[in-house]
Amino acid sequence: MDHKRPASRDQSVVRAREILIQVWDEKYEEIRKADDFEKAVDHDAASLWDYLIDRDTRTFCILTVSFMEDVFRRAFEHHWSIQDKGRANDFFGSNGPLNTFSQRILVAGGLGWVRSEDERTIGLLRKIRNELAHNHRVHRLDEDPLLSLAEALQPAETVWYREDFSSYREAYDRANRETVLRMRVYANSMFQVSNLISRAKRIGAELPPNYRTKRGWQGLTEIEPELHRSYHQTLLPHPRAYFDRARRAGLK
Repeated sequence: MDHKRPASRDQSVVRAREILIQVWDEKYEEIRKADDFEKAVDHDAASLWDYLIDRDTRTFCILTVSFMEDVFRRAFEHHWSIQDKGRANDFFGSNGPLNTFSQRILVAGGLGWVRSEDERTIGLLRKIRNELAHNHRVHRLDEDPLLSLAEALQPAETVWYREDFSSYREAYDRANRETVLRMRVYANSMFQVSNLISRAKRIGAELPPNYRTKRGWQGLTEIEPELHRSYHQTLLPHPRAYFDRARRAGLK
C-alpha cells in the first residue's frame, strides 16, 4: 500500500520553514551592525596596518599573528563577560584554561566560533609566528623552514585577483615572492579574525554560524568588509578607495 503524507502536513512544514527563515533574517539584520567590541577591533587593525606597512618580515608576521591571538582573548572576554581582573586571571592566568593561544583555538573550535578546517590554518600561522620569534636565523618567508609553512596556507590574498580589477592584478603580478607570502600571512590572519567575530556573534544570537540574508558584500556583517579590505593593503597605494570601488561594483 502506498502511504502518502497528507498535503496539509507538507504545507505545514513549508510554512514552518518560512517562519523560521523570517525570524533568522530579522535576527541577522539586528546583529549586522558593528558593536563597540567590533569597532575597537577594526580601529586596532587599522592602527596595526599603519605601523606594519614599512616593517621587516619578522616584525610584520609576529605582530600580525599576535594581533589575531589577542582578538581571540578579547572575543572570550566580550562574549563571556570576563571583565573583572580576578576572573580574567582565572581564565587567562598561568593555570587558566585559556592561557595559551592553542587553548583558545581549541575552545573556540569546540564552541563553533572556528571551523575545523580553519583550526589548521591558525595553527600554521602560529607556527610561522613562533619560528620567527624564537629562531634568530630565520628572516624570510620565501626560504625554508618558513616557505613550506607559508605555502601550506590558502592563497587568501588572491581573493582580489580578478580581471575586472586590473590595478590589483597588475600589482600582484609585479610583486616578488616574499611580498606575496607576507600578503598571504596577513590576509589569512585577518580572515580568521573576521570569521571568529562573525561566527561567534551569530551563534550568540542563536543563528547558524554561517547564516547570511544575502550573498556577496551585502550579506556580510559590518565588521567583515572592514577587515577584508586588509587583504590588498600590501599592494595598493590607496586601498580604501579601491575597496569602495570594488564593493560598489558588486564583487562576490
